[in-house]
Amino acid sequence: MQSALQLTSPDQVLAAGRNIMDILNDPRSNATKIGRLLDRIPGMSLRVIRYAEECLGGHRQIQTTTNAITLIGFERLERLATSFLEGEYIRLTTEDTEAPHPLEPRPPVDSVLEDALEA
Repeated sequence: MQSALQLTSPDQVLAAGRNIMDILNDPRSNATKIGRLLDRIPGMSLRVIRYAEECLGGHRQIQTTTNAITLIGFERLERLATSFLEGEYIRLTTEDTEAPHPLEPRPPVDSVLEDALEA
């Protein structure tokens, strides 16, 4: 098993994005090959699996990134990967180092609205 790719700089995010897009655009690639790469990017495989489960209405658990990719397809995966990597890039380039990571749990919308109304 290969080690995780640490996305700790904007350059690393851009390199990961290029790798993902190269594999997605390679006619010889498949869900297994792409899944192996995504499994090395912290948070990415989790995001793909969660998205696939949402596509099924939450009625079934997806066990692997490869299964999730097979379910959602390469086109949706490309959009999802782009969104994830854009979020990581923005997180790494903003001056606010206290900004939460995109996968950290957030308070329910209702409590955020209540707090805003009380202020």
